Amino acid sequence: MERKTADILLQYEKEVQHVRTLFEEQQDRPPLCKNQPPLAGAIGWSHSLFVRIRRSIAKFQSMEELLQSEQGKEVSKTFVSVSKAIRHYEQGKFEEWRETVNAKAMSLLKQPIFKAVSSTDGVEVPPERRDGTETTLVNFDSELTTLIRESKYLDRMGFAVPETALNVTLQEDKYHGYVEALKAMLAAHAQISESLSSVEVQLLQPRIAELRTCLDKGFTLLNWNSLSIPEFTMSCTRAINKFNGLVKQIQKNASIIKDIVVKISTAELVSKPSAANSDVPELSELYEESERVRTTTLEGLVRQYHQIGPLLIKQEEMVVSSNTGRSPQLRKYYAHWEAQIFGALQAMVSKALTQCLQLLSPKATDSKGGAGRPLFRVGAILSAPEVLVSPPLAEVNKFLSRMVKALVSAAATALAMLHPLAMPRTPPYAPLDTLTHPHTPLTTLTHIHTPSHTLTPPHTPSHT
Repeated sequence: MERKTADILLQYEKEVQHVRTLFEEQQDRPPLCKNQPPLAGAIGWSHSLFVRIRRSIAKFQSMEELLQSEQGKEVSKTFVSVSKAIRHYEQGKFEEWRETVNAKAMSLLKQPIFKAVSSTDGVEVPPERRDGTETTLVNFDSELTTLIRESKYLDRMGFAVPETALNVTLQEDKYHGYVEALKAMLAAHAQISESLSSVEVQLLQPRIAELRTCLDKGFTLLNWNSLSIPEFTMSCTRAINKFNGLVKQIQKNASIIKDIVVKISTAELVSKPSAANSDVPELSELYEESERVRTTTLEGLVRQYHQIGPLLIKQEEMVVSSNTGRSPQLRKYYAHWEAQIFGALQAMVSKALTQCLQLLSPKATDSKGGAGRPLFRVGAILSAPEVLVSPPLAEVNKFLSRMVKALVSAAATALAMLHPLAMPRTPPYAPLDTLTHPHTPLTTLTHIHTPSHTLTPPHTPSHT
């Protein structure tokens, strides 16, 4: 029996020494359980080591004779030594935290509720150096979250948590509500900001500045001790919703204008011969048909274009509360759409000339290997020693040249008809004026290939 008792004590002593080794090796970087904060996790780990060796000694204490031997006394002494080391470790950790936690909590609560970080590298930007390009985040420090979690765990362990830390912990739900509401508000603001194009940012700069002024209170006036955070959140949310309504209306009108610009750029000024009609038209019929298509198309574009003026006036009314059509604050916005319209007219004429060139080019063979459909009808009469062409080739060249010139002048005609739109002209887009000049060369329009084909009389063999 004594031998078994000695073996039990020996095994227990080995276990205590093993716990001492684990404690000494890992006390500087203790293993933490999942989701535990650093301090409470370290104390919990050390306490688990103590519980591990206390269970056995508690059973030994119920058998007095077991610990009365010399070996038992040595084992008890070792247990007490390890227990004191663990207890000293826990008390030291807690006292170190307790001495600084109140000041730390007050310092963290005095931080502003917002912070700005660089959009490129994520570095925090001081409030006085903000320029509006940064990302705004809720400034609820992670250390404050850790402090609340430490207090909750330590209170459950039976430690006397300082009053300030305990009060902060009891308000955890309130802070969580503040943070979530502020995050939702900033997310809505970021979504609206990201939807703006560069020209819309310039257009809405005064409204953006007003909204930024509203948000600036979160960088300067408000901290986590402030009682007006809910009112601030509601005020900013109302301002963001109002701004969002304005942005949606601006973008809706801009979408309508853009559709009109697209219709101008894709307009068909050249009519393609109908495959269903087997009759080849006369030259005069071809010219009249091309003029009808061109005129009808341009008139339709003019009607579409006249919708832009009222839309721009609406934009002006919403942004600067005036309806003059010449607001200096919208100068760049007007210039943007002027450039878009100029590009659309250029694309329209370029496409028309390209189609005209294809019509006047030598016809490719059809799917059956025969000659392609002729463009117009020309009569030829043999009147020896000459071949008479009707209409004459000079007249053919004249009609075809007029067709080409009419396409080039389409932009000038369109601009002359569109002149009633009140829109400030800006120097960077002076090329619009060059299109209205009667002697504007075709080369001023980029990407346009001018047809240079002319009809020449066929070689007439001489008769002897």
